[in-house]
Amino acid sequence: MSEKNKQQKKIYRVPDGEMIILASSGDIDSIRSILNIYKGYISSLAIVKYRTSSGEELIFYDEELRDGLIQKLIEATLKFDINR
Repeated sequence: MSEKNKQQKKIYRVPDGEMIILASSGDIDSIRSILNIYKGYISSLAIVKYRTSSGEELIFYDEELRDGLIQKLIEATLKFDINR
């Protein structure tokens, strides 16, 4: 791997097994930790591009979309079956 590729490669933090187990059992601190890990990704998904009828492109941050994604992540975390 070239030096340039090494510099460009991003390191992503992922929740560890213990955090997932605790969060799936309803531990609030673990759920917050998971939300914090995915905060940047969720925020990037909530940026919406819109083109007006005149062709102008608008970019805005959709807080309702962000809140919906957070809610879905919490629901999926609580439903997660670690034993499957």
